[in-house]
Amino acid sequence: MSIVSNPAMYRSTEKQWAQHPLPNYPNGFEMWYNNASFDNGYHASIFWGIVAGNPLLDLRVCNSEGKLVVESTQFLNPSDAIYSTESLDIKIGDNYYRGKFPSYEHSIHDGDNGAELVYESLTQPTIAELPDGIVIGHEATPDTLPFFSWFFRPRCKISGKLIVAGKEIAVSGEGLSEHEWSTGSFLDAFHYWSFGCLPIGEHTLVYMEGHQSEKLGYQKAKWLWDWKGEKFYEYCRDCDYYIQKSDLAVDEGTGKPYPQKLVLMFEHSRIKGTITCDLKTIMQKQLYPGEEWEVLYTNGVYDCHAQMEIDNEKIDTKFSRMLETAF
Repeated sequence: MSIVSNPAMYRSTEKQWAQHPLPNYPNGFEMWYNNASFDNGYHASIFWGIVAGNPLLDLRVCNSEGKLVVESTQFLNPSDAIYSTESLDIKIGDNYYRGKFPSYEHSIHDGDNGAELVYESLTQPTIAELPDGIVIGHEATPDTLPFFSWFFRPRCKISGKLIVAGKEIAVSGEGLSEHEWSTGSFLDAFHYWSFGCLPIGEHTLVYMEGHQSEKLGYQKAKWLWDWKGEKFYEYCRDCDYYIQKSDLAVDEGTGKPYPQKLVLMFEHSRIKGTITCDLKTIMQKQLYPGEEWEVLYTNGVYDCHAQMEIDNEKIDTKFSRMLETAF
């Protein structure tokens, strides 16, 4: 664990947000994930993806009552997709995701539903781990299997509009952007995992914890990233925090359990306290089948209450954010 002495070392480039072809891995995936929590109580998630060479667009919107009002997944023809390998510039049919730091535009439509949003980054774009953002494995020759990359714009100001059943809804709020790619299924790297981005006063915390796969020796892994204001401030691997999952419910479609309550307990040297997160609605769920196990992934809206102390400053704040678990 260490304070970042030179945040510029962790600053991602425009090219690292561009398409990253994986010609030697036909079952690999690449994903640009974005979520948004709006001041009017709405939430949205947008996936731009390439899965086994095929383009994927996914848009989910829930309203202020927690009802999922848009649930759109589009699998499109590869011939309709154009990707830049130099900067973030994706065009799939009439949909696009493009821009350069700090501003990026989304325009995604499916019939009477859609989103036209501008993300303005409030923090530096960050490499998850030096030197090249590969947090699991090794991509440079000779590479290792699996490898998995990760890049963040963790806290963005968002403005624009949602389109729900033909009705335009003006929105403003905050959210997260990520770019990642991997040689194959997430289950090649993890048996289960939890992930989230949390606004705690002037700090932005991103956590990722999980139990790694047999290929990686069943290791327990925990990461924590902290941005203070605009600057990347601390990176910690094997960090002292714990996640208690409780109030289990059973998914009717799969018979798998999922937690409706998360309590994050931080015992880090300078980040202490608890964040209690209660599930409001599930935005997305997916069963990941493996050779010897299955994992139910859920991406949901949680109402959160943070009672924290960071650098001896006490912070008591409430917010709603989208958090992921695979359980």
